[in-house]
Amino acid sequence: MSYMRICEYKGKTYIFHKFFERKQIIPPSNMIGGHSGGTISDVFAILEDYDGNIIEAYPTDLKFSDTNKMINTLTNKRKISSPTKSIDYVNEYSNGCCDEL
Repeated sequence: MSYMRICEYKGKTYIFHKFFERKQIIPPSNMIGGHSGGTISDVFAILEDYDGNIIEAYPTDLKFSDTNKMINTLTNKRKISSPTKSIDYVNEYSNGCCDEL
């Protein structure tokens, strides 16, 4: 099931598609005593405006508009009095994908 969330980025409304991680390989330094190389990575969000333009944004710059609605929906489905207990509902349907974390 695909569910598109509405979010706000820099005062404009967008459709959120997904998060992705971009990695960049850093080669070792040629200098004596230089760094040994490695990778750096960043997480970005893929957003689409209502004209169909796609942009990338840092997740910390987003504000999701439907968060309260989602919590209310989850708590109403299970008749849970506390929104924090809705996490149990989500974990119950995650098929154990994150149990090893």
